[in-house]
Amino acid sequence: MRRPLLAVVILTTLAVLVVPSVAAASTWTVRDRAGHSHGTVRNTHGLFQGDVKHPDGSWAGWISSSDSGSGHVYSVHTGKPRTVIGNPLAWIDRSVLHPGTGSLKVLGKVVKTNGRWLVFKRVNGAFHKVGSVPSACSRGYAMGAGRLLLW
Repeated sequence: MRRPLLAVVILTTLAVLVVPSVAAASTWTVRDRAGHSHGTVRNTHGLFQGDVKHPDGSWAGWISSSDSGSGHVYSVHTGKPRTVIGNPLAWIDRSVLHPGTGSLKVLGKVVKTNGRWLVFKRVNGAFHKVGSVPSACSRGYAMGAGRLLLW
């Protein structure tokens, strides 16, 4: 009888110690090409949403995630979460950023390398690196935060 009780106590203790560190790990810094912080993106667990803020804590926008059947599609919005009505600023499918709703024009992309998502902006048909986000962040949130903070 004591062994099951001991196991429950140990598991409960581990859960209490591990959960705060996992929650803290869900906020990532968005950096420009020179490595300077331009803000953060935070995964709001359970809401399928990433909140993007400037370094001073003001809202840059938010990213919503939905399942398209072939994977997640992300929509990028300016303003505070759930206050914006209308079309998104951009949408992301796989690692590519497109303008507005439904357009297939390519505005940017992200590429994972050396533990980071490198964020690229398309200018005159060529991709130029504008910054990076840690690879622990989802690629859609990294691309959306890059669009809101680095363009």
